[in-house]
Order: sequence, then C-alpha cells, then structure tokens
Amino acid sequence: MYFQWNSKNGRKRDLIQRLELSFDVDRLEKDACAILEKFDFLWERKIKQLMVTCRASDRDPDFDGIGKQESSVSNEDFQKEFCQINPRFAGTYLEEVWRQFPYRVGRVRLMVLHERMCYSLHTDAQPRYHLALRTHEKCYMVYEGHPRWYRVPRNGNIYLVHTDVAHTAFNAGEGDRVHLVFDSCEGYAPKEKKSPRGFLGKI
Repeated sequence: MYFQWNSKNGRKRDLIQRLELSFDVDRLEKDACAILEKFDFLWERKIKQLMVTCRASDRDPDFDGIGKQESSVSNEDFQKEFCQINPRFAGTYLEEVWRQFPYRVGRVRLMVLHERMCYSLHTDAQPRYHLALRTHEKCYMVYEGHPRWYRVPRNGNIYLVHTDVAHTAFNAGEGDRVHLVFDSCEGYAPKEKKSPRGFLGKI
C-alpha cells in the first residue's frame, strides 16, 4: 500500500510506487559499497553522496553534482548535462544498470543516510527513482501532513518517489541506509511557495 495525496484537480496519486522493474541488488550493493568504502574519511565531514553520473565539465566527477543544485535552465536541460558515467564506476554493474534504465534520467547518485540521522524537510524539482541497496526496518520516508511512514525495502525493485510534497527520510536504527537514486528528466511545475526548512542532526 502506498501513500496517496489529493492533487489540485481532486485526483489521488501514489506518492511512492513500486515499479515492475528490478535489478540484482546483491551485485549493486557489492560494487557500490566497494567504492563507498574508499570514502570513509569523508562521512565524518557530512559528505553523504557520491555521483554515479557526471557532466563533461565537472572537475570533480565524484562530488560536483551532489546536493541541492541551483540552475537557470529547465530541469530537463539540467538533467541532460549528466550524460556520462563517473569514471570511478566504469565497468561496474552500476554502469550497466544506468545504461539499461528505461526511463529518462540525468543525475544518478549513491546517497548514504547514517544511523540516527535525518534529512531536512524539503521538496525537489523532479520525481526520483529509488533502489535500496542497504536498509533496515527503522529507515523511513515521511511526508508532511501525512500520518503514515513508508519504508523502501531492499528487494531489487525500483520505486518511483514523488518529491513535490514536503518530505524527509530518517534512519532511526543501527547501520547505514544506502540508496541508488535517479533524478527524472520530467520536472514539476515551479511553485511560488518555498518548502519549509527543517534540520539535519542526531535523533
């Protein structure tokens, strides 16, 4: 069962939806974590993302595209810039999945949410496709104003996550949560009202 939200036209939509698309999560985790382990020293500095795709102009293909990106062009034009595989992932199963992915995507990242940590409450400019590589029963996604919590399971399936409703994710247990996240080229219409600001810290 998925979250449902009433849109402006009165219709309901699934905020998180499991797609009939899956990959070998064991292979993905093995290749991803072998690379993430090389960056252990960065996690203490709160760098929790690693780029899988990159732009031709990036000086540092590992980190130049992480975080909230400000752009003067449309979401689609911005996403199209991330058209190359980060050389660090060349020849891995992550590159194979990226090349086989049937939806139009741009920026692809490994996103690590450490134990007892929480993202700020925010919205994003585009839907995201999530694939859980590492998780546990105390990792959740939450939408503002919605009474239910949702957990993306580690089952190899791709989950379409709508992000134009204010949301967060938190890890309330032991062990890291690692997701492979694809940004869709299909952006949302701009909103006049800014998303609420939350916090990032220990819980």
